[in-house]
Amino acid sequence: MSTKELKRLLISKIDDTQDVTLLEAIYTLLNSTSQKDPFHVSEEQQDSIYRAKKDIDLGNYILNEDLNEEVTKWLNK
Repeated sequence: MSTKELKRLLISKIDDTQDVTLLEAIYTLLNSTSQKDPFHVSEEQQDSIYRAKKDIDLGNYILNEDLNEEVTKWLNK
């Protein structure tokens, strides 16, 4: 389905609905994705992201499945 077709179908569905809650939700969703302002992070957040990426590069992490397994073992002691 092309972008043009999808837009036409969405417009048609929106035009047909009388559900104000649904329309408000659609508006909120569309409005939140169309913001032009870039996402800004503080210097502290940038440092935290840098350290986290460094940890990943060094292998200092645990997979979620492994962590769940460890927690399950710990809870069953």
